[in-house]
Amino acid sequence: VPWDNAESFLKGQGFEILLREENSEIYEAGLVTRTDPSDGFKLKDGQTIHVWISTGPEIIKMENMVGSTESDVQKHLEEQGFLVQRHEEPSDDVRAGYVTRTSPAAGESLKKGQTIQVWISTGPAVVKQNMPGVVGQDQQYAMDLLHDLGFQKVRTQTVESTEPVGTVISQSH
Repeated sequence: VPWDNAESFLKGQGFEILLREENSEIYEAGLVTRTDPSDGFKLKDGQTIHVWISTGPEIIKMENMVGSTESDVQKHLEEQGFLVQRHEEPSDDVRAGYVTRTSPAAGESLKKGQTIQVWISTGPAVVKQNMPGVVGQDQQYAMDLLHDLGFQKVRTQTVESTEPVGTVISQSH
């Protein structure tokens, strides 16, 4: 019953009303969820009736789970009534077995029973490229080429050589 209708009726019958609000997963905001006394009780003129009005479902915000362990996040979300769908992705910033991101993201609104997507780090990405030969190339060109191919941990060492300065004279895989 919409509150406006219930209020008009009860006041018209001479009752006092004590209004309260509560979250409800069943009743949308503005509807009466319950009364005290409840339906079927005989009421006296001027009696106080307690009326609870729905404010709608409880608003839950997604917590920041990034950097938490997979098991902690799974347990925490399931205890709160959410379903968890697990995904894996490489990450250079988050250790293997820890959460890299979620969807919905931190701060977004959730509904009970909703499925939360959770991405778990598998650790740094493994480059699946064959190492190109860069001997005889300019050092900067060789570095740019290797970085573009996904090789992130390229080290250089300056040594004496008869080759022009800045020329790659050897490489190891």
